[in-house]
Amino acid sequence: MLGDPRYHYGTRLTGPVTTDVKRFVIEMYEQATGKNCYQEHNRMENQSDIRYFCYSLVRKYGNPGKISEEQKANEFRKHYLRDLPPNLKALRAIANGSGIEVDSTDKMPKSIRGFNHIVNGKSNIVIKDGDTVSGMQNTILHEIREIMEGIFPTIIP
Repeated sequence: MLGDPRYHYGTRLTGPVTTDVKRFVIEMYEQATGKNCYQEHNRMENQSDIRYFCYSLVRKYGNPGKISEEQKANEFRKHYLRDLPPNLKALRAIANGSGIEVDSTDKMPKSIRGFNHIVNGKSNIVIKDGDTVSGMQNTILHEIREIMEGIFPTIIP
């Protein structure tokens, strides 16, 4: 719903954004668009997709804000790395397989090691050419985590 560029909404809240508030907004979205968010979520067939991974974490642990960084890292290793070594080639393959394109550039300012953005629902990571191998590995993992953090608020536990 938040990723639907055709849909915008506004509200005037007098309290916190509760689960009931989120459900109401989703209901309004479904009525306006004719979409069923629950069915669309259940149609997600690619278990490698990063969105599927985020949904599975929330199903397992509940509220995304209560999932520790260590739990996220351990689940990521189990889900994606399995028996693969965490080298640059494997991390690029995991990113691509999870729906995230990884590019590199030599035009990045010195103070930036990586960058991520989502355009029309497609996630992209850009890493710095000429960085150390371990630097590129850490940057890919860091940017994947940032993409996940953007997905979590769209998931209702």
